[in-house]
Amino acid sequence: MGKEWKSYVHLNAATGQRESTYTYMGRKCVKFVLDSHLCKQMLAYAAIERDLAVAIVWLKKISDIKLPSANDALHVDSSAMVDREIVKALFVAAISFYGKCFTVGDGRPVKLERIMLPEALRETHDTAMTYRHDYVSHSGSRGIESGRAYFVRQKNIERGKPFGYGIKVEMFQPDLVWFREGDSNLWIELFEGARSVAEKKLNLLQEKIYVEEIESKSDELFGLGFEAFDSISRPD
Repeated sequence: MGKEWKSYVHLNAATGQRESTYTYMGRKCVKFVLDSHLCKQMLAYAAIERDLAVAIVWLKKISDIKLPSANDALHVDSSAMVDREIVKALFVAAISFYGKCFTVGDGRPVKLERIMLPEALRETHDTAMTYRHDYVSHSGSRGIESGRAYFVRQKNIERGKPFGYGIKVEMFQPDLVWFREGDSNLWIELFEGARSVAEKKLNLLQEKIYVEEIESKSDELFGLGFEAFDSISRPD
């Protein structure tokens, strides 16, 4: 919102209920609930934009952490990486939130579509959704997450001497899927591209609501028509 507008959030510590108040140029405002179909769509895109904004922060946190040098290798051993579990948590969280924006849930009547993204980002999007479906949300059949059990025994067994044997389980889960040096920001470019799509949808719906549901009901919402005002200011 513009600098003339201020918002304040009050949290009830006992119930967890949040209540917001707004002022314009220091003067308190009144609020009216908007609950139309268009408003529900707008709220869904606002939630998508917020999810992507948070996920971008997580990806940038990964960029700030010193990752093992890949050089020309496609796969790098991360077992000795400092903050390994933090990197994995940030990556899984980011992919989870990104994938949520492209799937429909009971609480969101809209979702982003692959075709909405710039063509240059779609291959990266496909990679993100593969990891979302077959690793983060489910254990799929692509081998991203795998395990194997072995019976292991000492190679040379001599009668009368102690020897060792046992069942060993090996599990593989990637800590992070990043891109080669020079393309290391492709994840962030993808997430920002998707966020830009959500912002455009949000702005278009907001403008449509202003025209169809606010200005058309000016007598009800303002007590007098818009023509009675010398100037009108609304949040950006």
